Amino acid sequence: TFNIARSPANDSVLVSGKTYQDYRLEYLQELRAYIKRTGYPLDANGNIYANSLYDQVWSFALALNSSLKVLDAMNLSFENFPFNSGQISDVLEGALQKMEFQGAGGQITFKNNRQPITSSSIHQVVSGKPILVATYNGTLTIAGNFSLDHLPSDSIDRIYIFDPLWLTIIIAFISGLCLLLLVFNAALLICYRNEHDIKASSPSLSLLTFVGCILLIVSVLLFSSTNMFIISNVPFSVLCNTQAWLLSLGVDLIVYTLFFRLFRVYRLFQPNNFKKSGRVWRDESLFTYILLLTTYSIVILLIWMVSDPYERQEEEMYDNNATPPHFEVKQNCVCRYDVLWLGLLFLFPAVMTLGVILLAVLTRNVQKQHFKDTKKVNICIFSSILALVALLPLWMLLGAIQLYDWSHLTYSVAILFVPMACQVTLYAPK
Repeated sequence: TFNIARSPANDSVLVSGKTYQDYRLEYLQELRAYIKRTGYPLDANGNIYANSLYDQVWSFALALNSSLKVLDAMNLSFENFPFNSGQISDVLEGALQKMEFQGAGGQITFKNNRQPITSSSIHQVVSGKPILVATYNGTLTIAGNFSLDHLPSDSIDRIYIFDPLWLTIIIAFISGLCLLLLVFNAALLICYRNEHDIKASSPSLSLLTFVGCILLIVSVLLFSSTNMFIISNVPFSVLCNTQAWLLSLGVDLIVYTLFFRLFRVYRLFQPNNFKKSGRVWRDESLFTYILLLTTYSIVILLIWMVSDPYERQEEEMYDNNATPPHFEVKQNCVCRYDVLWLGLLFLFPAVMTLGVILLAVLTRNVQKQHFKDTKKVNICIFSSILALVALLPLWMLLGAIQLYDWSHLTYSVAILFVPMACQVTLYAPK
């Protein structure tokens, strides 16, 4: 429900002797001349409080004028106005209470407490259309079929904020491009698994990297789905928690697979080391090591999901500038200690990433080119780290200033960059 001050008709004669139309024309001409002369940034169509200020000035001027005779009879005057004089204030207040005139805001009168009474109409927005409920001009007049005991109930609309279509299309396109490249590389990897370049990089271990990339892509798609439409509490919480699982396990599989691939190459070209412990470095053994390391994340995730799982929370932001004003509502994945859980999850993969970089340096002098992935791994790791370091703080900043569309796009691009970098730098060249 909102209130609108009712201006008089254009041909109504105001207290100044001018019509309302003449007053508005003169006001706008003077305003625009002032803007042109000073360059001051004002609205050339006028201020919404101009009519009210006009009536305030006239109210005070009329009160002063009608008080002159009363003050003269009391041997008082405005020329010698003592500011602590209660007598003069009482005279002015009495003049205001008796005042009535046609102002720019309608017919002006005053209450006993010096509050002005102006003509107003009260509307309620129903299905996007304003409906007149009542008019007020000192007394309330109920309009239409309403009665004072049965006025329409009032509530503030809640409008959900979702990602726009263009953002959903961009995220879907980038995700689809990543999946297409991944499927293409996987097909070639399987078809040419006996070629020297492919065989040296261990096709079966490489497939674990592909699985990790798929998990990251699916986590982004789940993140996008939570910002597309209204989802009830339980399904929304499931999507949020599943996204955490996919993101964590996807990073684990990519990092741990790269680590053991390089570690095997490092051990292979150490004198006599490989032959003495050949079984230790076979694919099935490395699979076991990788799965054992992922149990760290699985344990953390289980504790997280049991003690402090993600839940659906609605964030309300009141938009007072909209017509009519309403609450903008955004769905969020929220838990009490998400920073702690995410820190624990990605601490060990971060340490292993440093190990990958170290092994890439230690294997840079390997003579056999089939096994030498130093440059490819370095490009993949450094480009991914650079993208995450640049984009994730930007994601948090955009979210903090409520630019949610760009925040969601930044997060999605940051996560999707990792599988894209793996496919382009590690496998496409082979």
